[in-house]
Amino acid sequence: MENINKNQNMWTKNFLLITLINFLIYCCWQMFPPSLPPYVRSLGASDSLLGWLNGVATIATLVIRPFSGNIMDRFGRKGIFNFGLVLLAISSAAFYFLPIVGIILAVRFIHGLAWGVASTASNTIATDNIKKENMAKGMAYFSLSVSLASAVAPAIALSIDIKSMFLIAAAIVLISLFMNFGIDYPKETANKISDKKFSPYEKKSILPAFLMFLVTTTYGAIVTFVALFAADKGIDNIGLFFTLYAVGMLVVRPFLGNIIEKRGFKFVIIPSSLLCMCSLLILSKASVYSTFLLSGALYGIGYGALHTCFQTLSVIKVKRNRTGAANATFFTGFDAGMGFGSIIAGFISARTGYGSMFGILSFCFVAIAVIYLYFEKTKEQI
Repeated sequence: MENINKNQNMWTKNFLLITLINFLIYCCWQMFPPSLPPYVRSLGASDSLLGWLNGVATIATLVIRPFSGNIMDRFGRKGIFNFGLVLLAISSAAFYFLPIVGIILAVRFIHGLAWGVASTASNTIATDNIKKENMAKGMAYFSLSVSLASAVAPAIALSIDIKSMFLIAAAIVLISLFMNFGIDYPKETANKISDKKFSPYEKKSILPAFLMFLVTTTYGAIVTFVALFAADKGIDNIGLFFTLYAVGMLVVRPFLGNIIEKRGFKFVIIPSSLLCMCSLLILSKASVYSTFLLSGALYGIGYGALHTCFQTLSVIKVKRNRTGAANATFFTGFDAGMGFGSIIAGFISARTGYGSMFGILSFCFVAIAVIYLYFEKTKEQI
């Protein structure tokens, strides 16, 4: 009965609204990676230029996250979140009206800035509305919104006309903006630490952010090169790989909170690291469609568990007036890993081939397990 009451207390109006808002804004963001490059190519862009569509967005998010987190901690959540949502809606719609390659790159940078602000805010607001004792369970449920968006948004984007997609993405964000006015924001949040010096990163969140950096280094490599690797093996339609990856995340996340509360983070982090390592080793040797799909499903399960654990660890021992900086720190590691992973994977694959590259990057998960066990054993903050 105690567990039932805890769950009921967790599903407040605020938590439900921010989870739905997060799902919608992630749907908007996830629509662009699969659909924008073919559109820009049709406008005459070279393949080398297409890589910058995600590159400039990643740079923008890395630039803005520490500032947005600190501003939220100083002046409150609502204003910065509304600003991010408005800018995200405007920049999403702008692609419709500006079909010029150079301008699209500039808009994509602004798009990345807006995303950095909005996503940092949504995650911070979610942590504000989860009690410390329910943090692992709450973040597991909240992150389901990301998993679901990752599963449905790319499919929707690829099934409709690109110009319609731009407008639909903008409309989705406007709905989120309207829903945000239903969230009750505490007045005492604003100016709570306005007398403190600017401190963009939270020290207690650096280690979980670095571990997440190692995770997303491998994901950046997968997103960039798995389709090319599959094509080399004579497999053209690799979209189901990402579908099963998303399904894996959806399956595992509802159970994580209870497991972590009963057994601890180590019981999830170590097996999940080994599972991800095995999935990349399987991928490195894949030559038939079924092997690719098995790798995607296993990676989704492990990745979903690790993401939930490290995001929870980044905020669970942080003071409430520093959760903005904590989330900014975590997602800086997340974004940096995505960018670094695509770069280092390209460097390695040019010398060893795609298969060997995935095998080499599997050792990121050995490093994660070793680093976590070391700090867990020495009782350091993690």
